[in-house]
Amino acid sequence: MASKTPQQTNGTSKPFNASLEQNIISISKIFDNITFDRIAELVNTDKNSVEKATAEMINNGRLKASLDQAHSLIHFQKSEDVVSIDQQFLCACQEANTIYNRIASTYPEWYAKKFPESVSH
Repeated sequence: MASKTPQQTNGTSKPFNASLEQNIISISKIFDNITFDRIAELVNTDKNSVEKATAEMINNGRLKASLDQAHSLIHFQKSEDVVSIDQQFLCACQEANTIYNRIASTYPEWYAKKFPESVSH
């Protein structure tokens, strides 16, 4: 007898729903907002499944977002963790620029040889 994947009340399997939810969470880290159709296209499913899963995730507190059903959009709310990571990345880039500038000013001859296109004449 073949084993059967357990079905959810919406007719989809638990593994499918878990995968869809993980994909929505991943997408929320990249986009500020996105249409249901675009997510459905990205994860190879239908718009209604995306809308239902997103609404359930929001209602259960697993996703910070709001739904704009008139425009079929999801507006993601960025968590403080995302802002913090962005801020840390910005600080790291600024530190790298500081180090780069110190090398250029401390070793101008070496810098001019290694990066001739960066030296203004």
